[in-house]
Amino acid sequence: CENTSCAVFAGRSKLCSEKMRAQQQRSKRLSYRRNDEGRIRKRIAFRRRIFGLEIDYATDDSKRKAMSEKNFPEVVNEIHEKDARYGKGAYFFVREALDHTLKNIENSPKKDSGHVSGNQLLDGIREFALDRFGPMTMTVLEHWKVSKCRDFGDIVFNLVDYGILGRTDNDSPEDFDQGYDFREAFEKPFSPDSSADEKQEPSRN
Repeated sequence: CENTSCAVFAGRSKLCSEKMRAQQQRSKRLSYRRNDEGRIRKRIAFRRRIFGLEIDYATDDSKRKAMSEKNFPEVVNEIHEKDARYGKGAYFFVREALDHTLKNIENSPKKDSGHVSGNQLLDGIREFALDRFGPMTMTVLEHWKVSKCRDFGDIVFNLVDYGILGRTDNDSPEDFDQGYDFREAFEKPFSPDSSADEKQEPSRN
């Protein structure tokens, strides 16, 4: 009997230990999930602000559901079917350039409320293009049929129209009109006689 009682006690102790381990694992997973969700919320909250554009999926429930069922390449294909002015690669480039601009703002000690002007966004696009493509930047942009800053604005607002980006009432593609000359911005920095200032900042139109 004593042996039986010991065996029952040992079995119950083992079962309790297994239940405790399982509960600890569930708590740990929940903690990780909450931490991840917290980081994601912070990131989304920051991405809501750039040039007055909300870098976030649409807030309308039905539109959000529809967009969640698509991936970015599918959206680009849909846009391109209705507006084939620009190469599909230009949309992927602009999305990456937006991320690059956001990271620069996030890491800047002078960051303000988060509102980014059209010119600031264009500067981020220029910097990202020069870093990515170097002296081939103009060739790549010409391949995409992107020849002026307003083209970047039209690409951004095509993404707005398809719910990838949000916007404020004061934003419009015309905000990109007062940009830089492409040859000065993308070719002159690689000219042998370019000064350091010319490589950093092109003149505005």
